[in-house]
Amino acid sequence: MVAEGSEEDQSAEDILEGLRAGMITLTVHTEQCPDGEIAGQFEPADTAESEPEEEEEEDEEEEEEEEEDEEEEEEEEEEEEEEEEEEEDEEEEEEEEEEEEEEDEEEEDEEDITTAGDATLTLGDINVGENVEPDDEYVTLQNEGDAAIDFTGWSMQDRRDEGMVDTPGGASAYSFPSGFTLEAGGSVQIFTGGDESNDSDDILHWGIQNQVWSQEGDTVIVEDANGDVALEESYEGDGRGSILGDVFGQITSLFA
Repeated sequence: MVAEGSEEDQSAEDILEGLRAGMITLTVHTEQCPDGEIAGQFEPADTAESEPEEEEEEDEEEEEEEEEDEEEEEEEEEEEEEEEEEEEDEEEEEEEEEEEEEEDEEEEDEEDITTAGDATLTLGDINVGENVEPDDEYVTLQNEGDAAIDFTGWSMQDRRDEGMVDTPGGASAYSFPSGFTLEAGGSVQIFTGGDESNDSDDILHWGIQNQVWSQEGDTVIVEDANGDVALEESYEGDGRGSILGDVFGQITSLFA
């Protein structure tokens, strides 16, 4: 039997090594020669047959890598979704807390608001009359109660009939500064003239240049934010000049 090499002219040793490694297979063709001998020819099998196996392995590895990448992406997406949900939950909790705080503040404000029914307000010292300039004219309010009075939204005026307030040529009702509070046992003087920028805890300014309170007698009316009367107290004058003193029976005329 005669063996011929492959086209690549592999040596016998290379062929044997290939056979041992399983990389080469032999295909034997036999023919009957005229002299009775049998001629044989071998061809190495196409080594490319092993390549599909390698390609399949590579494909499998690529598929596994792709699957791993997809799993990682899915995990990342899930983590992002969880983080977003946590952020949304935190925002909702913060909003709820803010709403609760606002509600608590509103409740506290409502509790702090003093109404006419709660206030114990009286008229104290006054200085009024034709001979008194608006900057010197004042009335005094006293808080005789046990709790502070918040005057936010409150107003003050003189008597409604034939008074200076809300009449032609008269003044508008005085509006107390927002947030002004009169402590229990405290008093505040409210000057007809002056500048509101000079207001303090115990002195307020109406800020008008006309006299409001009559020396012949008048009525001081204070209303709360709901329009309910917290104080309506009158004083009497002799019509002869300025009145200075306490309305409780101690009003005196500067001109005897």
